[in-house]
Amino acid sequence: MKKIFLIILLFIFSLTVFSFYFENNIDYKIYIVERMLNGEVLETAISPYPSDKKLNTNVVFQIPYFYTNNYELIPIFEIKNNKSGLKLDITKGCNFKLEMYYGEKINTFWFVLGRYKTDWSLLEHGVFFSDSLPYVNGITGGFTTNFLLGDMGIYFGAYSFNPYLTEEELKIQKMHIDGNSDRRSINEGYYDPYKTLLIHRLDLKPIKFFRVSINELNLIGGKFPDLVDLNFMNILHNTYGEGYSNALFAIDGELVPLKGLKLYGEFAMDDFVVPLTEAGAESYKPTAFAWGYGIKLAFKRNNSYYIAKYENYKIYSWMYNRWQELLKFTGRYIDDKIYDIPMGYDYGSGIESQLISLEYIKNMIDVKLMFEQVIQGEINLNTSYFDTDLKGNTETWEGPYGKTKEYYYTTINLNINNFLFNVKLEKTNIVEYNLNYIIKF
Repeated sequence: MKKIFLIILLFIFSLTVFSFYFENNIDYKIYIVERMLNGEVLETAISPYPSDKKLNTNVVFQIPYFYTNNYELIPIFEIKNNKSGLKLDITKGCNFKLEMYYGEKINTFWFVLGRYKTDWSLLEHGVFFSDSLPYVNGITGGFTTNFLLGDMGIYFGAYSFNPYLTEEELKIQKMHIDGNSDRRSINEGYYDPYKTLLIHRLDLKPIKFFRVSINELNLIGGKFPDLVDLNFMNILHNTYGEGYSNALFAIDGELVPLKGLKLYGEFAMDDFVVPLTEAGAESYKPTAFAWGYGIKLAFKRNNSYYIAKYENYKIYSWMYNRWQELLKFTGRYIDDKIYDIPMGYDYGSGIESQLISLEYIKNMIDVKLMFEQVIQGEINLNTSYFDTDLKGNTETWEGPYGKTKEYYYTTINLNINNFLFNVKLEKTNIVEYNLNYIIKF
């Protein structure tokens, strides 16, 4: 009994008072820039991420006025303390949505559980798992330790997504498509109402100004994950199941060669046709890559931060796609209609793009101006994966393929004390805007 009591006491005293950094928080942006100015990279690119700052309980009301064609969560009420948060949002279809999370930190191990927004990227638009999703349901966590001459972080994520299917999608989901599936004998696919994403991540920081990260993503659809799938010490490639899995590999990193200068990027591979061993299989699962890279400059004057960055992207035509809806790397959100949002790059697949961003931060003031050029081809996530003629044509793989469309976006974000204003234009046409007045207690 005494041993149990001592273990409980040790557990209680090991708990750390902390709050979470979320990606668009001004505090988190300042934290990232300060690390740059000190010539250091981050421990990881994941947010939310534990902060050493103590947070007083905040109660916030927001009065919104907005317009959008996308699925957006517009906050109207929020209460947050060190370890938890609750937020009430409204959508375009005037439906209410509740976000909530709870987190804990025990020495270097931490986790956050609930419904919240997450991002696993330093890019404006991550290419494998990004903040393109309005929220996720699940758990994020990990721990850091020393290895050889540097630091190592091991992180994980498990998220469930809406498995709703239309009649046509359910018909396809029931089909036996993968020849190696263990259900080939009954000529039936996996179609139980589950869609789950599992992520393993290893961060290596051998020196303070360089970090590289290796990521494995396993999307399980039509089947509830079993214990083998949920074991985060497994290599996902070894738990891959034909017919109910879609795996993706990604690597990302950052380098701060000079104080205030950062180079960063990501590469993701959904599929790769090996010419020597898979010749003739081009129309089955075509090569699908995605990458993005950037350069960021920052300096500080009179407690003000000035930040500029340039980013470039390439998303192959068949990236994130699959025959079955439950095996596409998209999250389904339902409001006034069905919204299928890529888990990676915001605008989908078959794209080349670049952007320039300028930002000014001081205390509770954040002003950001961003210019983007996006070139998109005919093949995207709405293109049928059954089209073997298109898939078998290797000229379609890299993209943008066919007749392309060019978009020029300008985004202005203002966060000034109790006032938020965001507007996005395509040339001179307003795509979306959001005006919020904030009342804090």
